[in-house]
Amino acid sequence: MHLFLNGGGAGEDTAAALAAFSRVIDPGKPILYLPLAMQPDRYPDCLLWATGELGRVPSAGIEMAESGEALLSRRLSDCAALFIGGGNTFRLLGELRESGALDKIAAYLDGGGIVFGGSAGAILFGRDIASCAADDKNEWGLADTAGLDRMGGMDLLCHYGSRAPERDAASREYLLRYSAETGRRVLALPERDTLYLHDGQATLIGDRPCSLFAGGEEQIFDPPQLAETLFAEKQA
Repeated sequence: MHLFLNGGGAGEDTAAALAAFSRVIDPGKPILYLPLAMQPDRYPDCLLWATGELGRVPSAGIEMAESGEALLSRRLSDCAALFIGGGNTFRLLGELRESGALDKIAAYLDGGGIVFGGSAGAILFGRDIASCAADDKNEWGLADTAGLDRMGGMDLLCHYGSRAPERDAASREYLLRYSAETGRRVLALPERDTLYLHDGQATLIGDRPCSLFAGGEEQIFDPPQLAETLFAEKQA
C-alpha cells in the first residue's frame, strides 16, 4: 500500500508530495481521477484542475471515473494510481458506499495499490469521517459515517491552519469536543502537509505544524516529531 493523504492544498503546496508519488507509480499507465466529492455539473472543471495539478507527474494521462459504478467497471491494475479529489466528504462516502466501489478501493489498497487523496479524498481513509462534520454538511443523510480506516484507527481533518482564523477556531472547538466524547484521535493537517503511509510506516511530507486531537486536548507537532509519535498510542 502506498497512501498519500494531503491536507487539501494544490500547486506548490503539493509539489513535494507529488514528487514522492511520482517515484512509486508506473509512468506507463494512466492515473484514474475520482471527482465524486463534487457536484456532477462541476466534473469537467474538476478534470481540468486535476490535469493541471498532475501535470508534473509522469503518466500515460489522466482519466476520470464519473460515478462509483464507473469505478467498479475499471480494472485498477491497468491504472498507475487513484487520485481522489476534494469536495464534500459525505457525498464522496455516500456515492462510493451506495455503488459498492468503497470495497473495491479497500481491496485495491490491500493488494498494494497506490492512492493520492486530497481533502475529502484524504478524510475518507480515516476511521470515521464525522471528524469533518463542522466543515462539511451531511448531504447524503448518512447514518454510518465509518471511513476506510487506514490510519491506525485515527480520523483526519484537512485545511487546518490554512483558513480564516474563525473557521479554524470553529474546527478546533468541534474537534476538542469530538475527541473527548468519542475517545478518538484526530489528525488535523494544513494544506502543505501530506501523510504518507507505506508498509506500516508513517512519514509526514511538509513543513507546517499539524495537530493531534485526543481526549479533548490538542497537541501541536512539527513534521519530524509527528512521524515518531503518530501511531504510538492505540485508538480507544
